[in-house]
Amino acid sequence: TTIKNIDDWNKLLNEINSDDNNLLFDIANYLDNGFEIDGKIIVEQNKLEAIKIYENASNNGHIDSMIRLATFTAKDMSVKKTLMLSPAG
Repeated sequence: TTIKNIDDWNKLLNEINSDDNNLLFDIANYLDNGFEIDGKIIVEQNKLEAIKIYENASNNGHIDSMIRLATFTAKDMSVKKTLMLSPAG
């Protein structure tokens, strides 16, 4: 789903309770990365909200959402491992 302005984003957000996992993935992806047009922020980056939506789509069998969640998990584990191995951690 392509958004061209804030109205498009708001219309997309109205579908947050949709059963369409591809649509949920699109919403999560915009939140995951944030989105701006001509230097104007249309979607604020919000990784925590993105994860919740990825989880929802993932629980319904959406493969791309599962992969994205695995990426978050792998990064999180890597950060924790690095902190545990560091002298200050």
